Amino acid sequence: MAASREIDLSGLELDLGFDIDLNGFLGLDKSVRNGAQAININIKMTSDTANRQELEDLVKDLPKHSPIHDTLANPVEITARLV
Repeated sequence: MAASREIDLSGLELDLGFDIDLNGFLGLDKSVRNGAQAININIKMTSDTANRQELEDLVKDLPKHSPIHDTLANPVEITARLV
C-alpha cells in the first residue's frame, strides 16, 4: 500500500499488545470471555519520501487493506483436528 502512494519506508516496527480480563482467562467469571478484549498496535514508520501526515494517513487506511486486520476483525472459521 505504501508503494502505491510512492512512499518508500526505510523502517517499520510494530509493537502489539492486548487487553485481557484475567477473570475470564482464569475461569473465575463465566460472564467474561477468556480471550482478548482489545488489540493495540503501536506503529513506528520511517521514510525519506513521506511526511508525518502522509504516514498517519497510511496507518489510518490500513484496516481497509490489511488481511491481518480483516482476519482479526471478522469471524473466521476455525477447524481443529487431531492428526
